[in-house]
Amino acid sequence: MSRNGHDVKNRCHAGEKMESKNFPIGLLQVFTFMEFVCAAILCSAQQANPLRVIPPVIGYEYILDIRLNKTKVGVVVDSLLPASPTKHLQLANAAFPTKRSLRAGDQITHVNGRVVKSGEDLRDSLNASDGHVQLTIIESGTMQTRNWNVTPVAITVSANRNGEVFKPKSTKPILFAVLIADTQDATIGNGARISMQHISDQLNTLIKKDQLELTILKDDDCNPQKIIRTLGVIPSTEADSIFVYYLGHGAFDPRYAHNDPSRGNYLDFKKKDLLRQTIWNYLNAAPAKLRVVVTDACNVEGEADPSKYSLGYRTKMLSIIGPTGLEWLLLGHRGQLDLSAADVEQFAWYSNQRGGFFSNQWVKTASDLSLNNWGPFLTKLSTESNNYYVVERARILANPGNVPLATLNRLREQTSLKSRLFQNQITRDQTPPVDPQLKRNIADVYPTAALIHENQ
Repeated sequence: MSRNGHDVKNRCHAGEKMESKNFPIGLLQVFTFMEFVCAAILCSAQQANPLRVIPPVIGYEYILDIRLNKTKVGVVVDSLLPASPTKHLQLANAAFPTKRSLRAGDQITHVNGRVVKSGEDLRDSLNASDGHVQLTIIESGTMQTRNWNVTPVAITVSANRNGEVFKPKSTKPILFAVLIADTQDATIGNGARISMQHISDQLNTLIKKDQLELTILKDDDCNPQKIIRTLGVIPSTEADSIFVYYLGHGAFDPRYAHNDPSRGNYLDFKKKDLLRQTIWNYLNAAPAKLRVVVTDACNVEGEADPSKYSLGYRTKMLSIIGPTGLEWLLLGHRGQLDLSAADVEQFAWYSNQRGGFFSNQWVKTASDLSLNNWGPFLTKLSTESNNYYVVERARILANPGNVPLATLNRLREQTSLKSRLFQNQITRDQTPPVDPQLKRNIADVYPTAALIHENQ
């Protein structure tokens, strides 16, 4: 998805077009046509605004160098450290420059308009400030409430791979999985939440519990700063795997295509964007035998599925011996894999009742215990995703109901949904990732959906 609402044709400079080749329709070719030419696409409306942080820097923390009075209710100042920037407060919106020092007994009630009731609130609000801080203070003595500007002390936070030693729960490889879902987005938020839950449930079901470390970034935590802070401190070893799955908006910007296999692809957020290349910079800085990035997002701009569905669930019991197919894929391989749900200049599609079209098929394909090698898995995933889209497209075009004209036009122009493989350097391990004699009964829960017709 992309938050940009411009029509695809209007976003391209006049006289420029996307060059392509006639590829075989065979299943495997979908994932092997790296010679596909997309550098000629110059879509001026798709310009990334990336967060300027380079590994090993994760981000910044901001402090005021003050001590709080723990005996008082709220955030009450006890004393200032010698170099505290609060010695030089500037009165906000003052007709004449007015300065003041923070004093003992002053109570801080807000940071940038955000209510603070504890030291933890103060810390979190400062770290969310981006270094521009306005304090609302009930001043001791006069009890007057005024707003004061201050420049906090900025502390660079770096990835420290030599810090606290992570103690794994198992002698087998650990899967560090990071699920990122833009659940607060107005158009696809609920669909992203549904798919995130399905993928999370599947990981918890099909990956041995003591070999899974799962982190979910959603709601307010779904932002570039939080993502890179999370990726920057993954305590992995050379024997472990890292798996990042993103559900949200996406696009590409050719200005950042240099030395980037994804040709400037980025995760699209409201304020700052996150280049796909930046994600890989952090993953490559972390020790791991396998690194996988999957994004269910558009490679141009986005669209939510207009149809409504009634969602249900079915459960089947699986009796297995040894590793599941998903354990083989994510713990029994090594190398790098970078996969996008949508090819260059294609939309990824979501339903707020069913989740992402691509993610639905990811969950379905990953439930197949026989798919324990990435080659067959990717082939089936590509086929199922495309088939699913083709069926849905035909159904909507045959009975459009109240579907907006712009959506119908995009459906008519996009006849398929082809995944794009930016990197594929994977080899399979010789030894299984879990005990080959391990016996388990697994309850595999999978969603089903029935169409709710528009006239109901």
